[in-house]
Amino acid sequence: MPKSRTSFSCPVCQSGNYSILGPYVAKTESFKDRELVKCLKCSAVRMHPCFLECASEDYYSEQYWTDEKVVRRSPSLRVQAKARCNFMKPGISCDGRLRVLDVGAGIGYMNWGFREVWPNSQIEYTAIEVNPAAEKYLSTDPGVNYFASDINEIHGLFDVIVLSHILEHITEPVEFLLKIKNYLKKPGGCLFVETPNLDFRFKTRNEPHVLFYSPESLSAVLIGQGFKIIRVATCGRPIWKKRADGGMDSPSMLLNLRRILYKILVRSKAEFDRYGVDRQWLRVLCEIGDN
Repeated sequence: MPKSRTSFSCPVCQSGNYSILGPYVAKTESFKDRELVKCLKCSAVRMHPCFLECASEDYYSEQYWTDEKVVRRSPSLRVQAKARCNFMKPGISCDGRLRVLDVGAGIGYMNWGFREVWPNSQIEYTAIEVNPAAEKYLSTDPGVNYFASDINEIHGLFDVIVLSHILEHITEPVEFLLKIKNYLKKPGGCLFVETPNLDFRFKTRNEPHVLFYSPESLSAVLIGQGFKIIRVATCGRPIWKKRADGGMDSPSMLLNLRRILYKILVRSKAEFDRYGVDRQWLRVLCEIGDN
């Protein structure tokens, strides 16, 4: 095993054995001078060493929603929200009311998705978002029942908890999921998770993600914290582009032509392809297990 500057403990299985895949490619100073490593026991991939929590908070407080971004991204964000809710619907029993907790809600597009997919139900939507610029959208939306910037401000149990593109930013997923679990109704409550699928394969930069999940490692970390998988799916388009680790999924002109023809000729039946680029991601619906 290669020597590293700090000790390694896998956040999924706690193994100390790993291999280095290459440098962690970053532009922002707090992400630089790190490695992309793979756990040899469970195959989880992560940034190593992970930065301090304060550095993480500083970074995300500088990210913001602008009015221009909201207008430009609204159509695709609405489609994505509806697709996620359609994925959840077969596994969720609704008695006319759905109490939803959206962690890392952004500007609240999942609220719109739930109302579209369950039009005859009473949606009680609670949003958690640390980004100050998103507050003006969440605090003025009449469909948002409650808005908070800290999960410790939340009380009660929920029928559905949404973690959409959250876990890949969390340095300690075990602790985070155990805390989230306390807010899920049992029996009958469902946790929805969406993350990129090993996105170091298709991003030109690794930041700001600190963990890179596969279907196996995402299922493992959820099952390890007492969740039972209801449904899991790999979504998105084939990946044909240069990767942040320096590799290339389409090194030849012939494969690049295949990529272009695929996009033109193969009509996708999946609404989530509105992400618009060569990307893949994971969707999981789970509930608290019997044990």
